Amino acid sequence: MSAQHTVDAGIEMSIRIGQRVRHQDYKGQRVTGTVQGIAVEGRELMALIALDRPIIIPASEGCREIQIHTQRVPAHEVAPFDEREELIAEMLEALRGVVRVADRATDEFDAARAAIAKATGCGA
Repeated sequence: MSAQHTVDAGIEMSIRIGQRVRHQDYKGQRVTGTVQGIAVEGRELMALIALDRPIIIPASEGCREIQIHTQRVPAHEVAPFDEREELIAEMLEALRGVVRVADRATDEFDAARAAIAKATGCGA
């Protein structure tokens, strides 16, 4: 096939069994886990993930609490787990706590607010 007839496949991904991954899931919460299996279902590549912590759907009238320990999701929806992202999220939350405690703005708190805005791409 000549260069002018090259077809672009659309997405590029790398996934392997045993890999730690993250995924946006139930009510937008981010979940993490380990890839336990990979399969083609129809025309889609699916990943089976053993979750680090179960997703808990609270009990409602007439129904008991549901705990989900594994997920089967389209493989293109998972991303490699990066512990740096978790550390940054924890540091941002701690920094937000410091800013909330302040009863007056000082140079240090202005710097903290600026750091939060820079890290999140928006105001604190």
